[in-house]
Amino acid sequence: MSSAGLVGLARTPVWAVPLLVLATLFYAVVPALNYYAHGWEDSLFLNGVVRLTFAAGMFFSMTVSHPPLLSWHGLLTATKTIRREWKLMSLTLVTTADIALFSISYRFIDISLSTAITAMTPAANAVALSLLTTGWITWRQTGALFLAAVGVLLVMWSEGIAIKPDEHWWHVIMGTALALGAVVSGGLVVAALRLGENLGIDWYWEGLGNGPGLVWCGSMFVLALAQGVSAPVFLVLAIPSGMPSLSHFGLMVLIGLAVLFGTTLWALANGAGLRPVINGLGYLQPGWSLLILAALGISGVVHWPLLGAGMAL
Repeated sequence: MSSAGLVGLARTPVWAVPLLVLATLFYAVVPALNYYAHGWEDSLFLNGVVRLTFAAGMFFSMTVSHPPLLSWHGLLTATKTIRREWKLMSLTLVTTADIALFSISYRFIDISLSTAITAMTPAANAVALSLLTTGWITWRQTGALFLAAVGVLLVMWSEGIAIKPDEHWWHVIMGTALALGAVVSGGLVVAALRLGENLGIDWYWEGLGNGPGLVWCGSMFVLALAQGVSAPVFLVLAIPSGMPSLSHFGLMVLIGLAVLFGTTLWALANGAGLRPVINGLGYLQPGWSLLILAALGISGVVHWPLLGAGMAL
């Protein structure tokens, strides 16, 4: 079966749901790997390595599967599209800071609390997509987002806050703000998917390919480009802090591969990431992450009934 046929098959509900669930499992291991890689100490270096791994892996994949898109003609077309949609590209560059913000956040609060806050990322995706598409949010969306926020609060409360509000209260505020910053950064990924959709259409009109695979390639190309451009910046900024150990570096590369596979499956299942019902399964990821953190003894005591109720909402 051709790559276009595989992409088309992945967009059917029978295949999209399992692919999305598998993508959430890839993402779910990231917080634990981040912790073992000492992400709170080497947050900038970790973010740079993850982004560089993603970009290299994705460009290699596209070179093998869709070589015309990375030809001189294909790259020239991409340059024209990005110049025309420079605002979307700017928003895409913001998305590359999410892992760094998350890593810094659990310097101040428990990592499982930071992880629980990331459950708002799919809601941030929905808000960003609605604003990019129509410029406003409907009342129905507002009501659904409110329920989602209540669910996230229950998930957060199920873990329990290790720092008492009257002791180092600024730690809670700082850590929560950084985790929410990671949520906003991750939510803007729909800008890359929207730009990728436009790029796929331009590639089609230039005779560089056809089928739904072009839209997926466009989205992945934009994400890889943004991360490839930003990765050296994070690595240079990390130089004063020193190099991590070889084992920690290996874990950082593993995180990059997990993000690469998770993003690839997520975009395939979403048909460029714009299917809200399927994308809603992304709410499961923080729950799986908390289960992994609890099983490994990284997080504190978890109140399982509250966790279940929060995930259901």
